[in-house]
Amino acid sequence: LSGSGVNPDQMSWSIDEQGRLIFMNQDGRLTAIFTNATRPDGQWHFSGPCQFWPGCTYSLEEVSPKTFANEMWIKPLDAAVRELQNNHDADSANFVSNILASFNQPGGIAANAHVLDMERMKSRVRELVRSGAMDSAAILNRAQADAFWSDSPQLPAQPAHRPGGNPGPGGLVLYLPFDKPADANGIVHDESGAGNDGKVFGAQWVPDDKFGGAYQFRLTNFNDRIVVPNRDTLNPQCITLAAWIKSSGPSGFWRRIIDKDCGHGYCLSLAGFGQDEGKVCFEGQIPWNPLGPVLDDDQWHHVAATYDGSIVRCYIDGMENGSRRVVYPRSLRPDDWDLCIGNSVPDFGGELLSFDGLIAQVRIYNRALSSAEILQLYNSQEARFSTAAESPGMSQGATNGLGAPEVATWRGVHEHVQTDGELDALEKQLPALAADGANALVIQVDYSFDFQSHPELRDKYYITKAKAREFAGAARRVGIRVIPEFNCLGHQSGGDVTGPLLAKYPQLDETPGQFPDNKGIYCRSWCPQNPEVYQIIFPLIDEISDAFQASAFHVGMDEVFIIGDKNCPLCHGQDPARLFAECVNRLYQHIVVERKMQMLMWGDRLLDARTTGNHMYEESMNGTWPAVEMIPKDIIICDWHYLAQTNYPSLPFFLSKGFRVWPSGFQPLVATTDFSHFSLKQRQNDKNVIGYLATTWSYSHKVDIAAWPPITQILPEWENQ
Repeated sequence: LSGSGVNPDQMSWSIDEQGRLIFMNQDGRLTAIFTNATRPDGQWHFSGPCQFWPGCTYSLEEVSPKTFANEMWIKPLDAAVRELQNNHDADSANFVSNILASFNQPGGIAANAHVLDMERMKSRVRELVRSGAMDSAAILNRAQADAFWSDSPQLPAQPAHRPGGNPGPGGLVLYLPFDKPADANGIVHDESGAGNDGKVFGAQWVPDDKFGGAYQFRLTNFNDRIVVPNRDTLNPQCITLAAWIKSSGPSGFWRRIIDKDCGHGYCLSLAGFGQDEGKVCFEGQIPWNPLGPVLDDDQWHHVAATYDGSIVRCYIDGMENGSRRVVYPRSLRPDDWDLCIGNSVPDFGGELLSFDGLIAQVRIYNRALSSAEILQLYNSQEARFSTAAESPGMSQGATNGLGAPEVATWRGVHEHVQTDGELDALEKQLPALAADGANALVIQVDYSFDFQSHPELRDKYYITKAKAREFAGAARRVGIRVIPEFNCLGHQSGGDVTGPLLAKYPQLDETPGQFPDNKGIYCRSWCPQNPEVYQIIFPLIDEISDAFQASAFHVGMDEVFIIGDKNCPLCHGQDPARLFAECVNRLYQHIVVERKMQMLMWGDRLLDARTTGNHMYEESMNGTWPAVEMIPKDIIICDWHYLAQTNYPSLPFFLSKGFRVWPSGFQPLVATTDFSHFSLKQRQNDKNVIGYLATTWSYSHKVDIAAWPPITQILPEWENQ
């Protein structure tokens, strides 16, 4: 084949159900289809027309057997001899030299001799592995795969296609947690609902403190694998593969994590050759893509890969570590292989492909999860904290929108942080906060961030992206989820100082040109109807959420006093509730719909002060409260009260509207205790009371936050609730 960018050294081929020979470039581009292609005597025979990619032509030429042998077998074996000699393994080098010499014997390159040589190489590789000569074993393993690749591996018996069960939450088609051993028949049961149970061959179940259990695969036990029979649900057009793995090597060997035919299906592996050894790799009907760091540190890591029909993305421990775009996008095609975990099908290409280490929590989805969803999946297992943007109505023991466990309560601390130094000081207290029972930390950032999209809005003191990432990682390691906050709509000034947005862009003010030095007002608001606001604000939200590796975002929205003002050219005369809801819904569209994160907000503007007699800060006196009927019910409402009361009607009110509610207190201790106990009683009847949030409002700058009584005495009450 030639023309149209064809590289014969990077071609793949297959025979489809109609007997057509299909050639494809390495980038997945269809190059040529030969109809009625057969090979009854070991030679190709074509009949009927040939269909080409534009500009591609082909010619048939006879190549001498010796030329073919030199290109296909001798070159990789010569290279192996040199590597083995450099590795000071004379015995193995002589072994390969003897195979090379056999090519010159009568019948030395015949098909039956080819098979015998391949078997000899495979046996030698296994002997070296058993003896611990892993470097030499890796060299021979690679040479055997290059020189004696079998295009007709001995596959296990393939069942007929059958639909199986229905996908579970979020398109989950396989979930094998491995938290307990297989049943008496060696079956591990799929908990996705799709019925994709697996059969254990050789691999050993071991208890594990992190997940309850895992399966151990050993390279020296060449046949270790778990086989899941092929079903239609395991042949999606787009895909997410995910698992927790723990491996310490060895290098030089491809290690299959999830494999359903790396050539024509899909596969998640640790790469085995060259500079990519030990990196996570997605293979299949598209070019193999090793991405991310080497994972041979004998530590648990969450690995995932997604393919959406055009882009492969790799994730390590919840964070994207690389992506590659397919030159010619297309969906995955069905493949009739069984799916294997910890290995490939027996004798695939003759190469050793067994994983070496532990595998747990294996998941496959029939779609490409978003970056936020991958982080949610990681957090739900790593930090014991549900992080999916699931619908309201979750109860204890339920699962979130990804089929991951929902944790009973959210035990949070809210803190206002402005600098790397303050974040560093808070990082030192993370272990103590975790010991107090905290599993969530709301970090109010506002404009105190090193913005790159709008550096003109960076406050005088700010947090860097590097420090935010470091902090988020430290929090995850102690089981705390970070939820950043950017106060929206209101609080665009403080005292006589106007915040960066309205100082730089005064035309976005709800009261443009009014209230010099902010006299006569509590705080400024931006105009909720000016589209330029959101063009600026959304990139700021994205930068903050990405830096903190967040799967949820708090938008503030408290104490909005100026809205629908007569001085605003866009909002004057309009219903404050509709204006408030419009801002909430725009934020929701970006954060939840587009970014796939959860959204939280303060609830005071959704409460009618006329019904309770509370003050203007705690509840609305300016007509915004009817917006409660105009916003999505999967927003989490942070219902704050800072005064001791005999009753808190806002909490059952929000529950009656279908919201999940995060009760939020401050000080004094008597007030926080009253509110916490009232909320705990509400939770007994309605699990949509999701926990308790202890706000600090920078009080922690003056005290040891982890020893502050409103945290140490309240959060432990919410454990196991």
